[in-house]
Amino acid sequence: MAAKVIVYDTDARDAIRWARHNADTFHIDPAKLTLMGSAGGALVALLATMPKEKDLPPVDGLDCRPQALVLFSPLVDCTKSGVAHDRFPSPASAKAHSPCKLVRRKLPPMLIFHGKADRVIPYAQVERFHRAMRWRGNRCSLIDFDRAEHSFFNFNVSHQLFEHTVAATDHFLTDLGLLDPAP
Repeated sequence: MAAKVIVYDTDARDAIRWARHNADTFHIDPAKLTLMGSAGGALVALLATMPKEKDLPPVDGLDCRPQALVLFSPLVDCTKSGVAHDRFPSPASAKAHSPCKLVRRKLPPMLIFHGKADRVIPYAQVERFHRAMRWRGNRCSLIDFDRAEHSFFNFNVSHQLFEHTVAATDHFLTDLGLLDPAP
């Protein structure tokens, strides 16, 4: 029997609130938090961000939503037609935790990197998610890589693609005002 998925989206939201609460200690701007993740980590980042405001109320006056997301080979479809649906306790739980079903207006800007040869999370799923995000008026950029597989962005897989994703991430965050321009 396959192991069941435990979604840690509440942990991610708690981490954002903790970072905002301790911003002075770590000399960070609490209004410039970005979540990054790959595959299942990207799913956690999305689930910490995508539910409606009424479902994610501030705690102690601290919002749990990041200002942006950077996602690498993200798991965006947990429904029966997607990936890992059988890892959830039930089909209803898989659907409820599927980012493709949570797309709505007014989501934070997202930058997605995905390989077109990814055999773990098909590129077509991410492309559909990207189109749905844009159709609802969200800022969502998809940078694809021909012949790149699931972990193409890791330094030990391709130094060139690693550098490309770092540069694109810097540009994205600088453009949003979340990162100061390089001197």
